[in-house]
Amino acid sequence: MPPDELNRRPLPAPAVPALTAARERLMGYFAGGAAERVPAAAAKAQVAFDCWLEQEAQSNVNKPCKATFLAHEPILKKVAPVSAVAAEAGRRFVVTFALGSAQLSAQAQQTLKEAAAAQAQLHAAIVSVTGFTDTLGSADANRRLARQRADAVAAELTKLGVNPAAIAEDAFGESRLAVATGDNTAEARNRRVEITLAGPTWSHGGYGGHAYGGRGQGWGGYYGGGGFAVFFNTGSSQLTPEAIERLKQVVAAQKNMKPKTVSVIGFTDRTGSAATNARLARERAQAVAAEINRQGGSAAAVDARPGETWGMASDGRARRVEILFGY
Repeated sequence: MPPDELNRRPLPAPAVPALTAARERLMGYFAGGAAERVPAAAAKAQVAFDCWLEQEAQSNVNKPCKATFLAHEPILKKVAPVSAVAAEAGRRFVVTFALGSAQLSAQAQQTLKEAAAAQAQLHAAIVSVTGFTDTLGSADANRRLARQRADAVAAELTKLGVNPAAIAEDAFGESRLAVATGDNTAEARNRRVEITLAGPTWSHGGYGGHAYGGRGQGWGGYYGGGGFAVFFNTGSSQLTPEAIERLKQVVAAQKNMKPKTVSVIGFTDRTGSAATNARLARERAQAVAAEINRQGGSAAAVDARPGETWGMASDGRARRVEILFGY
């Protein structure tokens, strides 16, 4: 269903030019494939536009729906082709810290806003957050400080709208320097957290050999030629809104690609006991299979493989369910 026509409501004359232009832009985004490329943002933008019309008709002064529409509009724009170097630069961010501190500066907060916006635009399924220090102080103290810095960045990204289930944290202290120095040396460029985005349009590899969050290669060749993944919060088997949107894409791909089998495999990270993880992995797989069936798809084979052997004990990449197509 297209966005509402302007003539459906009695609109004040001064509002008509902006609404007409906005509707034309929205229709242009849809014609360019925005509804398929970014379905959640497209749906929110259309709802916000229709709401904006209603608020103008009611002479609402604040017009929060207009602000919502304009906030989602950049996501709908088709991204122009970029060079590999430019693309890589757009997926990696670095914030630095004051000596001995894990407090985010104003510049760091601005950089994290840019990282969160890029994650939303690129639909990055994994946000790697890694903390580092310079060599000033003991190795143990620096490991703790690096962790505190990574925690601060992860918390801020979550506030900015990044799904915490997508964040994978790590900390290396002084063991991986950006700038080589001697021991007990202060160096601002080493006091940092690196944020790296990974997702379906550029990533191949990782556990299962396919790109997290998108179609890729089957796990070890056994599960066939297509795969998706959805991610979960720590200790939870509840589907997030992002996971439900991803499963809509799974069902659409299933209807289009017509695989012979659809396998759903649940995983956990290494937090919790073996018994708890076994139960949680199966509950996650069952929740995904039920949602796929509810949306009109089919998922017959359900499996569980708890407890990853890679990554941190608490790892957003590991808390997932893979949906793999076999042919």
